[in-house]
Amino acid sequence: MESYTTTNAARLLSVSAETIRRYALAFDEYLSPTATPASGRTRYFTRDDLAVLSLITSMKARGMPDPDIHAALKNGERGEVPDATPDELEAVAIADNERRLMRQVDYLEKQLGDLRGELDTLRAENSELKQQLAASQKEAELKYQIGKLEGELEFRRKQDDLRG
Repeated sequence: MESYTTTNAARLLSVSAETIRRYALAFDEYLSPTATPASGRTRYFTRDDLAVLSLITSMKARGMPDPDIHAALKNGERGEVPDATPDELEAVAIADNERRLMRQVDYLEKQLGDLRGELDTLRAENSELKQQLAASQKEAELKYQIGKLEGELEFRRKQDDLRG
C-alpha cells in the first residue's frame, strides 16, 4: 500500500503542508491512524486519506464551514485524488527544486556580475584618487620647497641689507 508524506499530500492537493496538518487535526476521525500519529511521529496518508483531504480542500475552497464538511464526510462523500505515486511526486518536487535553484543561480550570477562592475568602477576611482593624492603630495612638497627657498631668500636679503 502506498503512503504519502505530508509534503506529498500538500503537493498533490496544491495546498501547504501546514494546511494538511491543520486538516488532519480538525478532521482526524475520518483519517487512518497513520495520518494522525502520536505527537512527534511522522504522518503518512493513504489514498483513502487523500480522498478525505481532497474533499476538505475543495469544500474549503468553496467557503464551506467545518460543520458542513463534517456532515459530508459522515455521509461518505470523498474527493477526487489525482493519480500520482509518491515517487512521481518526489520527481516533480526535485524538478521544481532544480528550477528554483537555477533561478537562484541566475540571480546570484547577475548579482556577481553587478558587483564585479561596481568593483571595476571602484578600482578605477581608487586609481584616480591615488593619482590625485600623488599630485597633491607633489604639490605640497613643491609648496614646502618654495616656502623653504622663500624663507632662505628672505634671510639672505636681510643679511645683505645688514651688510650693505
